[in-house]
Amino acid sequence: MGDFLKVGKPIFLDFLSTIAFLVAVSVLHDVALSILIGMAVGVAEIAWQYFRHKKISAMEWASLALVIVLGSASLITKDPRFVMLKPSIGYAAIGTVMLQRDWQLRYAPPRALMFVPAERFILWGRAWAALMWVSCLGNLVLISFVDIVTWGKILAAWGLSSKLILFLAEFLLIRAEAIANYRKGVRFAEEPA
Repeated sequence: MGDFLKVGKPIFLDFLSTIAFLVAVSVLHDVALSILIGMAVGVAEIAWQYFRHKKISAMEWASLALVIVLGSASLITKDPRFVMLKPSIGYAAIGTVMLQRDWQLRYAPPRALMFVPAERFILWGRAWAALMWVSCLGNLVLISFVDIVTWGKILAAWGLSSKLILFLAEFLLIRAEAIANYRKGVRFAEEPA
């Protein structure tokens, strides 16, 4: 369970401002206030990391910039489609990064790499990239056909469930393979120092 939480926490934190916005718009039905809440959560998250002297990645800065720029554009123009575009831009950016062959290896626990071939993580990385691009295109279709409250509900359901399902599938299958290989005495890497 510790590995699960260790890997899942950064994923959750990456989407925190979007989750806050989606929850707010679903509960409050006030787009402007929901945008401000999402922006405030994004700023608070970065400020929290900064004051705790945690490294803030380029992707986190880019995500905050998108939240602020698109949120401001929606507030100024009173057009929620700017905010509705943020997930597609984020998914496209993340999907592009995930096309990098070895991206997932840096998130793999050393114990897993001992008993599961690196190629397995590369294949799962491709599955994640595909999910991001499907989510990007699906969001663009949604923007064209539904209002913001319906969009928020669909995006929340799809965004969280699709990623949770893929995450759980990968976690459980990698774990099962690692346990099977451990029992057979099959190793792919030496024990970390």
